[in-house]
Amino acid sequence: MISQGRLCVRASTSAALIGLVMLAVACTRATADPSVTPMATASTRSSAASASVTLADAAAPAFVAWTDDAATAQIVKDCHAKAPNRGPLQPGEHDPLLCQLPWRQSCSYNPCRQKGDECRSACGSTCRACDDSCGSTCDSCRSACKDDACRADCAKKTGVCKQSCLTAIDRCGSAECTAAGSTCWEEEKQKWKSHGCSCAKIRPCTQKCVDAAGKCAGEEDCFGKCKSACAARFPGCDVLYCIMGNEPSGD
Repeated sequence: MISQGRLCVRASTSAALIGLVMLAVACTRATADPSVTPMATASTRSSAASASVTLADAAAPAFVAWTDDAATAQIVKDCHAKAPNRGPLQPGEHDPLLCQLPWRQSCSYNPCRQKGDECRSACGSTCRACDDSCGSTCDSCRSACKDDACRADCAKKTGVCKQSCLTAIDRCGSAECTAAGSTCWEEEKQKWKSHGCSCAKIRPCTQKCVDAAGKCAGEEDCFGKCKSACAARFPGCDVLYCIMGNEPSGD
């Protein structure tokens, strides 16, 4: 899965790799010249679209938590009430009422960032399942009601339930996914060191791949073949580090 502002590298896909190389060049230009921005790829366009998610019911009154009175009023009308429409979210922005965590963007290759984003996506799925469960419990609660007071009580309990789902996703997306990313990064650094990898040795080979990207005619994959050849010369070393950024030796 590719993140908001997220860059998921699939080494087996030639088109994606060439796109990453082109993005790396754009990022390099952006560093040298602030007026230059990284080019938009299909992945960044897709993640931007997912970041602009809006929910229905634009007429719903605003509230900041599902335990607010305005939220309770909405749940009284519909056990499966959605958050009020706040308009498109900006990249990296998080609506605290949505089971959706923002994606991160980086010009540098880092497979551990992808793992972190996959973890955050899983947190969102768990949150949505939790929210659906709250709505179903509310339906059952309301079915036994005979007056408005009972239905209001069901709505309040449902608001507490829905808010607990959001509390859980915040904990999941921060502590758990950060820990997963940190563990992955330590493993990457150890693997790089244990195989004696060095971009100073690898880059003369990978630079030829960058130069060859997009120059083949027809379906021939110049970049992919070249990258595979470099990987064979330096077994155990992820040569994409030397193409897309810096070797995994820092924090």
